[in-house]
Amino acid sequence: MKWIKVFIILFFWCLVIGATPSHGTEIVAPKAVFQEDSYDFKEVKEGITLIHEFHVLNAGTTPLKITKVSPG
Repeated sequence: MKWIKVFIILFFWCLVIGATPSHGTEIVAPKAVFQEDSYDFKEVKEGITLIHEFHVLNAGTTPLKITKVSPG
């Protein structure tokens, strides 16, 4: 009978601890931060393949989903 009381107390303690927000942890919406937002290849000859990488940092605390990218 004693172990049932201990189990119930532990169960409710876990519920209370799990329901309280962690200190210092704030949920922030995702925010894309770019080092640069455009790049100019200047004059390009026809038939040449060019590559440029854009580095993206998520300044939020929730996942950032990039769903569409298009050339300017």
